Amino acid sequence: CFESKDSYPTYFEKETSNAYYVRFNDCTSNEYNSNFEKIYKRMLDKDFLILDARSNGGGSNWPQNKLKAALEKNNYKGCVLILQDNWSYSSGEVWGVFGQSGVKLNCKLVGTHSGGMQFYGNCRTISDKKTNVMIYCGRTSFRNYLPVNYLGEGKGYEPDIWATTETMKATLEGLGVDLTGIDFQ
Repeated sequence: CFESKDSYPTYFEKETSNAYYVRFNDCTSNEYNSNFEKIYKRMLDKDFLILDARSNGGGSNWPQNKLKAALEKNNYKGCVLILQDNWSYSSGEVWGVFGQSGVKLNCKLVGTHSGGMQFYGNCRTISDKKTNVMIYCGRTSFRNYLPVNYLGEGKGYEPDIWATTETMKATLEGLGVDLTGIDFQ
């Protein structure tokens, strides 16, 4: 699949007749940190919560933990659809939060394999502009906290439903999701 063309950082929310869609390609932006955990207040009556973490390099998963706890506390009965691609890393691989065993939520991964960068947190990017090389360095190990379905570094999580950016809209509409006003790039 092709990497998402959304500018960086992107954060926006969109409500449709039966879904609440959240696009976030960065887990460090002010919008993500101040708004993400409060999503549940606006979407509890929706059949679908769509968390679009495609091409998300990660950051903090604290807002994700708070959102998951709020959804469970309020007995959310809908389906959480988590969109991922090969460029979803670290906290961008939100399945690490929502897909843990014992979670009461109905979650489905949609897309391709995630990028597979779950062993380490508190990542820092080192880049060399002359060679256009970027290296992600993790400073904290999360090996003991990973869900059992993690396939390993560089492999990530396998989706429950395969889709590329090019087929995402048709795939989600096939599941019954109203995507009025939502474009995938």
